[in-house]
Amino acid sequence: MNFSEFSNKYRLRLNAQQSEAVCMVNGPVLLLAVPGSGKTTTLVSRLGYMIEACSIAPESILTVTYTKAAAMDMKRRFCRLFGDSAAGRIPFHTINSLCYHIIRDYAGTISGNRPFDVASEDVRSQILRELYIRETKEYPTPADLDDLKTQISYVKNMMLTEQEIKALDSPAYPFSKLLAGCDEALRRRSLMDYDDQMIYALRFLRAYPALLQRYRSRFEYLCVDEAQDTSKIQHALLRLLAGERHNIFMVGDEDQSIYGFRAAYPEALMQFETDHPGAKVLFLEQNFRSDANIVGLADKVIRHNADRREKQLLATRPAKNEIKKIPVPHLKAQYAYLMKLAADCKTQTAILYRDNESAIPLIDQLERSGIPYISKEREYKFFSHRIVRDIRDILTFCLHPEDADAFERVAMRLGLYVKKETVHAAVTQAKRSGRRVLDLLSEADLSGYQLRNVRSVRTHFQKMRRDTASYALNRIRSYMGYGDYLEKNYPKERKTELLQLLADSVNTIPEFLQRLETLEKRVQEKKTDVESPLILSTVHSAKGLEYDTVYLLDIIDGVLPEEPLRVTRNADPAAVRKLEEDRRLFYVGITRAKNRLCIFERQDRSSMFLREAFAQDKPAGSAAAKKTAPEKRTGLEPLPPDWEPLPEETVYHHSFGKGAVQSYSPAEDAVTILFLSGQIKKLDRKTAVERKLLLKYT
Repeated sequence: MNFSEFSNKYRLRLNAQQSEAVCMVNGPVLLLAVPGSGKTTTLVSRLGYMIEACSIAPESILTVTYTKAAAMDMKRRFCRLFGDSAAGRIPFHTINSLCYHIIRDYAGTISGNRPFDVASEDVRSQILRELYIRETKEYPTPADLDDLKTQISYVKNMMLTEQEIKALDSPAYPFSKLLAGCDEALRRRSLMDYDDQMIYALRFLRAYPALLQRYRSRFEYLCVDEAQDTSKIQHALLRLLAGERHNIFMVGDEDQSIYGFRAAYPEALMQFETDHPGAKVLFLEQNFRSDANIVGLADKVIRHNADRREKQLLATRPAKNEIKKIPVPHLKAQYAYLMKLAADCKTQTAILYRDNESAIPLIDQLERSGIPYISKEREYKFFSHRIVRDIRDILTFCLHPEDADAFERVAMRLGLYVKKETVHAAVTQAKRSGRRVLDLLSEADLSGYQLRNVRSVRTHFQKMRRDTASYALNRIRSYMGYGDYLEKNYPKERKTELLQLLADSVNTIPEFLQRLETLEKRVQEKKTDVESPLILSTVHSAKGLEYDTVYLLDIIDGVLPEEPLRVTRNADPAAVRKLEEDRRLFYVGITRAKNRLCIFERQDRSSMFLREAFAQDKPAGSAAAKKTAPEKRTGLEPLPPDWEPLPEETVYHHSFGKGAVQSYSPAEDAVTILFLSGQIKKLDRKTAVERKLLLKYT
């Protein structure tokens, strides 16, 4: 059966790029798919083509997805097109489920020992909690433990060396000891954590050739979805399994890699031809999802990234709706606008943001007003964050001065400048005597400076009992030393700004504390209102989804991007990578919208991404325009296929204009160019030449 017969039989409607990808069965292939380009349809159609037209056994096609839900979705879509019979025989796996089978196989056929079990989250949390207390002399909040687990996962997925792990230590936070202690405690219990499955599986495959050959023989073809989200150790596993045949079909888009904190490794897409000699790189560039204006804006945004492959983002739908920028003077006005929107929301509308905390003031007002909404999240670390816990403890101690434990938890973050041992002694005495801890502390053997601080803080606590909740928060930050602690330890935090908004909606401190407790319970226990058209979600959770209308919230410097940066040749590479991932996050948010896109523009804190996205083209007569004006394109011709870039060589790019080669990396086959606009771009040489994205002057 040829492709035409196959396509007609199953009534497939694939464009030329999709059809080419479906027919590419043997050898290493990287398919770069822009948002909304039908990549899952292409991937599923290719599976059907391999089985139906090429007579490849379904059992020999290992299909790897990022999540279990994605694997089930792909299987359902395959069933709809090609029936249940073959679908039941195709091994759909996540990397971790594959590793689980490898470890069991090793235990059953080689070691003869019972394999380690994966530790439950409760057991792992208890181990980390005890280690944290022992090493830092602090009690970790749930948010602290979550951050520690994320960091451990990152280290293992990125395959960091012992030296690189030790570089993450600080005097107050010995991460390497926490990691080593946790691993040792798990081993003593014959347990491993979730990511250890990959470490053990890779180790066993490398150490036992017979085991590796068994899997290579079983899975002659590998098909990998969402490759941009795959980590370094996962790519190492896939390369090993692909073997010398290199029958690996990898689908992804480095422009949509937004999980750096989970150790996503989009660099593997950039070096695919190096890892898999003879590889072909294909493209899906037509966006079927979005209004042409949305596609145009997204394309303009992502072109500011340098560490990417050149690709077109082509709209198939007409431009009907203008992008709407909503100017708001400050944070509070943003939520007031959204409440008016929510009250009259009739069509599917998603409010997207970077972090869950951006939704907290909105959820508070929606709950108060009884307006239905769908929340994509269940875990809000906002409430367990150390700053929020501190504010709760400070206000609790204000209302209950006999609560010496609450005071001890925050004492070192107030402007006392008293030793921890002195505070602990006063707390112990207060519990024993029934006296108030600040009274006892004021009687301790302190310097005059320390004594003045203690008395000042005590006076503020006394006055705070009569404050409104809003003024109490201001007093804590501005007059009791807590603001200095935040400036030193959390210079970019937004928690107190959001707490201030919540405090503005109540009067007294008890009402505020009760509201925080109620709100935390509501977001954790909320049942999904499937009938509501109003959806609240982080951009990360919305990836892979689409909505009729999208509102992008908190697109401001300090949030998105987290670290605004002017990219120059001397810029810190790590900071540039972080900036580019933030820009990809903005890009993914934009491309969730099908018909209408609305972006809030804070007039007090605009985002560099908005300035880039809505920058006006220079007038034809301006100096900047003359650098890339059409008449400058005369005397240009294509570069030869074997072009070897030379330093300072002048080239022309169809989007960025005239530029000079800065460097060329043969290992990556990547050329770095400084353009007259000041932008620095790292381009794949082969792609730029083959697609005539770069031209030479004659």
